[in-house]
Amino acid sequence: MKVEVETRGVARTVADITGLGVRSRDLGPIKREFATIVNQSTERRFASRGPGWPPLADETLRQKAGSQLLVDTGKLKRAVTNQAVSQSSQDELVAVPKPEVPYARFHQYGTRNMPKRKIVELRPSEQRQVAKLVEQYIAKGKR
Repeated sequence: MKVEVETRGVARTVADITGLGVRSRDLGPIKREFATIVNQSTERRFASRGPGWPPLADETLRQKAGSQLLVDTGKLKRAVTNQAVSQSSQDELVAVPKPEVPYARFHQYGTRNMPKRKIVELRPSEQRQVAKLVEQYIAKGKR
């Protein structure tokens, strides 16, 4: 008995698999779109005062004299709504607030004396949007 196997498309399959590997290691081409999603989400959180941010303490309210929650000079808001995006590992994109506001982390995570008010937090719909962006890019090279 003689068995013959004909192969077609091997070169194309190898190229497709190689492309998957290359794109999964370099998410750089979708950094800008990822940053847009994160920055719009963060802007929305400021505009809607959270939602879910604990109210300010009475003493803080007296000091602020009416400015918006988490906005005094505007420096924090500008820094976190214009975040840069970096690729911290082969498969992770990270939104990074500007370094001139090191106190952003205290608001994001809270402290012993200050409640957590998450500035950067994607809604489930935004998380799905990011997942779709990454999936389309890795699978098909589309942005």
